[in-house]
Amino acid sequence: MRQFWWQLPGPSDFISRIEQDLRDAKNIVLLLPQYGALGLLDALRPRLSSARWRSIKVSEEENINPLHLLWKKYITETEYHQDHNVDDLLQHDEFAQHIICINGITQSTWPRWKDFLLQYAHACRSVLPQKRSLLCISLTNELVLDSPTEDVCLSNHSLRSYIEPIDMLLYAAMILKKKNMPRLQKQVAIPIIANLALWDPLVYERFAYKPIEIILSPIDTLKNIGLERSWRAGIECTEERWINGIADTIDGKEMIHSAFLAQHGTLDEINRRIWTAQIGVLMPFVEEKRQQLISDLKDLLIVPHSAGYKVISDVRELEIGHIHYQANNGFFTINEHTKRLITRLRDIRNCLSHIEALSPELLLCEDIGLNVDTCT
Repeated sequence: MRQFWWQLPGPSDFISRIEQDLRDAKNIVLLLPQYGALGLLDALRPRLSSARWRSIKVSEEENINPLHLLWKKYITETEYHQDHNVDDLLQHDEFAQHIICINGITQSTWPRWKDFLLQYAHACRSVLPQKRSLLCISLTNELVLDSPTEDVCLSNHSLRSYIEPIDMLLYAAMILKKKNMPRLQKQVAIPIIANLALWDPLVYERFAYKPIEIILSPIDTLKNIGLERSWRAGIECTEERWINGIADTIDGKEMIHSAFLAQHGTLDEINRRIWTAQIGVLMPFVEEKRQQLISDLKDLLIVPHSAGYKVISDVRELEIGHIHYQANNGFFTINEHTKRLITRLRDIRNCLSHIEALSPELLLCEDIGLNVDTCT
C-alpha cells in the first residue's frame, strides 16, 4: 500500500520535483516531519534506475568528518590524508556518478555536515553535471529549522503542504478496495478515513484493518496512536507542530492531526470531520430513498400537505419529514419495516442537518440496509 501513496497526485508531484533536481545534477536536502516520509526514497529510486544509489547512516560514523567518511566509503586506490579536500574527492574517478543518500544525521553531527554540504555544493560547479556524485540528505526534527542556503547545485525540498483532498480520498479508497464490506459501508468509510488520516499514511493503514464500527467511532484508536507517539499538549509554534507530525497544511489551512486532537480531549473537530464525510454520502442516500418512497407510496401520500407556513401541493416535493409525519399519524397504513425505514431516514437527515455525526447504532441498524448491500 505504501508504494501507492507515492503514486498519488500530490506525493508524486513532490517526488517529481526531487527527481528533476537530481537530473539537473543538484544536491538535495529533504526536510521531513516525523511519521510522514516512510518509503519516500524507495519510491524515488525507480525513477532514476540507471543511477548508482548508496545509503550511508551517519549516526554510525559520528567521529569521522564527512570528507573522510565519503573518501573511506568510495576511494580504494588512494588513502585519505589531511591534505585532501572536497575538490579532490569530486574529481576522483572512483567517486563519480553516484547518488548518495545520507541518513541518521543528529544535532551533534549536523553542523559539520552542513558546512561540508555547502562546500561540496559550491565545488560541484567545477564538475561536469554528468560526472557529479550527488548527495541526498534527509533532515528531521529540529534540524529542519536549520536547513542550508540553497545554491546553484543545492536544493531544499520540504514535505510540507503537498497533500490535497483528492489524494486523501484516493488512498482511502485504495486501502479499502479489497476489504470485504458492503458497498454503502465502504462509501461511508472512505471519506471518514480520509478526513481523519489527512496526510498520514500510517493512520490510513491502521484503519484499513478495523471493522466499520471502529471507523465510525474512532476515538479510542486515535488516542492509542497519539499515545504511541508521545505527543505533548501545548505546542503552539506552527513549525514545531509540523516537525513533530502534529500538523500540516491542506488547501491553505493548517490542520491538526486527529490523533493529537483525540489524545488531548478536543473532540469537536474530530466529530466535524466525521460529519463532513457522512453528509457527503448519506444526504444523497436519504434523497435517493425519499424519491423511491414517493414512487412506492404515491397512491397513499396526501397532498396538499401543510408544512408550517408552506403548503405542498406536489407529492414529489414532500420531504422525508413530511412522509414520516403522514406515516405515523394515520394518514395511511404501511408495513412496519417501511415505517421504521422512514423513521431512520428522518433521524439521519435531522442529525446531519444539525451538524451531528451519526452513531454506529443508527447507521448500522437493519432498517437502513448498510449491512446488506452486495460486497465490492
